Amino acid sequence: MLLPSRADLYDAFLLRPAEVDSIVGFVSALQAGPRWLDAGCGTGRLLPALAAAGLDVEGIDRDAEYVDRVRARAPTLRVDCCDFA
Repeated sequence: MLLPSRADLYDAFLLRPAEVDSIVGFVSALQAGPRWLDAGCGTGRLLPALAAAGLDVEGIDRDAEYVDRVRARAPTLRVDCCDFA
């Protein structure tokens, strides 16, 4: 029996669609600046929604598996793997 990957578990248990909608609404309402960085973007569940709301977003995460998932999910978005601690 294969165990799910960390990225699969992350997607399964974090950020339900209603939470994504709530966060996108909050960030969009801030109108704080033209560019946004999602530090610790995980598997990128927020990034495509933020971009669809018209925000210029970029993501970083230290887990290469998560970054690969973002790139597969949204290949046009900027995302990098780095240690931001």
